Amino acid sequence: MRKVFINIIAFLFLYGCGKKENTALVTGVDDQFSVKLDTVLIQPSRSSQVGRFEWTGSEVLYIDHLYGFIESYSPEGNFIKRELRILQGPEELASISSVSAHEYGFTVKGEGWTFYEHDKEWKFQRKYTVYADAAYEVDQLIQNPVASSTMMYELQHYNDHFPVSGDYFYAKVDCEHPTFNAFINPSFYKEAFLVAKISRRDGKMEELLYHFPETYQQYRFVPFHIFFDFHIGSSGKHWLTFEIDPTIYVYDASKSLVGTFGVPGVNMRTSYPETRTLDVAFDTDLYRQSRFKDGFYKDIFVDEEANLVFRTYRTGTNNQTIGEESENPLRLQIYEAEQLVSDIAVPVKFRLIGKVADRRYIADGFYDETAEKQGFYVLSF
Repeated sequence: MRKVFINIIAFLFLYGCGKKENTALVTGVDDQFSVKLDTVLIQPSRSSQVGRFEWTGSEVLYIDHLYGFIESYSPEGNFIKRELRILQGPEELASISSVSAHEYGFTVKGEGWTFYEHDKEWKFQRKYTVYADAAYEVDQLIQNPVASSTMMYELQHYNDHFPVSGDYFYAKVDCEHPTFNAFINPSFYKEAFLVAKISRRDGKMEELLYHFPETYQQYRFVPFHIFFDFHIGSSGKHWLTFEIDPTIYVYDASKSLVGTFGVPGVNMRTSYPETRTLDVAFDTDLYRQSRFKDGFYKDIFVDEEANLVFRTYRTGTNNQTIGEESENPLRLQIYEAEQLVSDIAVPVKFRLIGKVADRRYIADGFYDETAEKQGFYVLSF
């Protein structure tokens, strides 16, 4: 068994090419892999330092949220071209929140619940707004909530993404009902749905999927840790991970649970404070404290072809001040054939977004506002 290490190799760049920079050596537990993490810097035409990277299958997209544009780069950090910007072309975009690349082109989330479809050449195809079938009167649902009604849900903003599968995309959803919610109602943790299947033709919520695992019923209540993440594989399988649960849940293409696995993280702070009143929903300090001090599982990425699953988690901190989630230490677990083979420290904004080649992956997450630098990571082993 070899010691895992992360080694960031530096070299200068010339003539507009990408740049790799070095950081400190980080060691992990005894593992089967030797993991290397390179930082690839880019030079966008403009940068607000508020954005995200996504992977198309061959190129890295940089989305700048404030300046409102999308630019493409090679995995080596070389600029390719500007793909899209706000206030440009038919059905002008007012903002760009995220992009999902797929076999048909690109699905772009704009302002609110509005989405734009573009083909592989970034030619505009159509625009739609996500909506729910109005099967009930709003006043009726307020008085008598119906967990199975799509009218009860809205798109979740935290850590959102919108993977596409055929004529649909999938989205995390929230329920902010005055009585059927995560703050005061135990039924919420049994009956609330978590993911919506949404038509890419007209934006209709067609189906609601998945509930919280039984782990959540051990608490009363943990509303600041109801978040989760999911990955859709090429076979149609779904992998789900939840913030307070070390288990990873696997569903087949028919959305039936077919397997579970997972190992608790290293030195996680999991004494989650429980709440009993709706008042805490308005306590921003308590929310920030939970995101900063508590340990919880975060993102999941699956390389189905190689039978590898990657999951990040925050360990929590005993720091007595109130900080931001991005200051909460982050670690990465790697599972091969559902067996844990690696658990290592990674940068605090690390998020895997795609596969470049065998055992070589792209990750979002390098932003240095002080030095005005930004880029993405390349993980290999």
